[in-house]
Amino acid sequence: MDGKGRSAHKGFAFLKGYSELLVQWVPTEGRSYVMLKCEGHTTGLGSLYPHLKSWNHKRKTGAGLVANPALNDVANREGNPIIDRGAENFSNDYKAFLKSLNEKPGAKNMQKATTTVRDMLSVLNSDTKWQRATNQEVITELRRLIGGPAQVGGIAISQGVKTQFSRFAKLFELENRPDAIYHRYFEEVHVNPRQLSNAIIEFLDEDSGISLLAQTKRRSEMLAKWD
Repeated sequence: MDGKGRSAHKGFAFLKGYSELLVQWVPTEGRSYVMLKCEGHTTGLGSLYPHLKSWNHKRKTGAGLVANPALNDVANREGNPIIDRGAENFSNDYKAFLKSLNEKPGAKNMQKATTTVRDMLSVLNSDTKWQRATNQEVITELRRLIGGPAQVGGIAISQGVKTQFSRFAKLFELENRPDAIYHRYFEEVHVNPRQLSNAIIEFLDEDSGISLLAQTKRRSEMLAKWD
């Protein structure tokens, strides 16, 4: 599952409006992740047009088309614990900012999909210490930049970029590992297996009457198969 990944769309009906689940193994700076990404369409030939339509919309706006309006509405409510999809809804302001960093002497090719937040800070500040800095130190630096000038080392930092820095800082904070060294590319959500299990339990408990019925039915079906 390294590289291009694999499709797990067969039988995938967890979210209304989504028919594809991409599964990919992603090694990142000494840590390995299983990446799960939902799509509103599969990778088959019949999905070529909707895929191109969504890609073109993302190219223009920085965000893909909404596959589930109800879920999108919930994710954008004030104070809601669900955050809107951001892994590939790549801010055009931030994308232009990364491009400007390429002009700095010694900068590697700063591409949106392969540049971590730590890479960005290292080039912006001309200091590789950010590769080894703790998550809390990264949060502090991002917030310093948010309240700082509109230019650092000749590189313009627009309000849109500062808004992106604020979102990064919040996501690092939500990981709740201030002394660890985590690498983030954009707004992907990082969870470990225990966090994922707890989230599913909490989700089922939201409407325990229905969920208990569903669980009982599922257990009955499993017992019938065993018999």
